[in-house]
Amino acid sequence: MRTDLLAPLPQIGLEAQTTEVSFDEVRLQDVPNPLWLPSDVSVDAKFEGTNFRNEHRYTNYRRYRVSSKMLAPN
Repeated sequence: MRTDLLAPLPQIGLEAQTTEVSFDEVRLQDVPNPLWLPSDVSVDAKFEGTNFRNEHRYTNYRRYRVSSKMLAPN
């Protein structure tokens, strides 16, 4: 999946930005159907004339369970 900045944002110095996300099929224990989760993300940006790149790699997904309880204020 790819997203691009539609127009520069001169008020903050952002001239261009592209984000690319790759997904892989992930099978988790106790989850009957596979999930398509991010595996690689690359963000390229041009900010005030300087190019920047951030790369992220996602692996070893694990399932977590949490619970919460809402309490009324006193």
